[in-house]
Amino acid sequence: MTVRYFGEDAVFHHIGIAVSSLNRVVDSEHPRWDDEVQGVRVAFVDLNGAPIELIEPLSETSPISGALNCGRPLVHVCFEVSSLAASIDAAGQHGFHLLGTRPLRQRLGQTDCMDLEQDEGPGGTA
Repeated sequence: MTVRYFGEDAVFHHIGIAVSSLNRVVDSEHPRWDDEVQGVRVAFVDLNGAPIELIEPLSETSPISGALNCGRPLVHVCFEVSSLAASIDAAGQHGFHLLGTRPLRQRLGQTDCMDLEQDEGPGGTA
């Protein structure tokens, strides 16, 4: 069974995993980028064909620090879509709602993205 929570054209892109230190996971020569807006440093790796975004907090006030402190290293799952607005609407029909009010501008590929969270209850379980 295929579930299309984010629209018919949504294609898996990567998952984001919080790490306390990129240096503990990848060597110092591995490419990484700082995102001052979100307060994180990121590096992408390939895990047996699965793209993984490793996300290190730049400070204790970063949301990634909060995720690590709560024991939630899986931060996000990313899908490529042709229309962000249509995908947000489709996700809403499956009990998802926006966590933020504005798109985030990612440095890699300048992609607009939105943080979504799924509601609990009828129609809101994955």
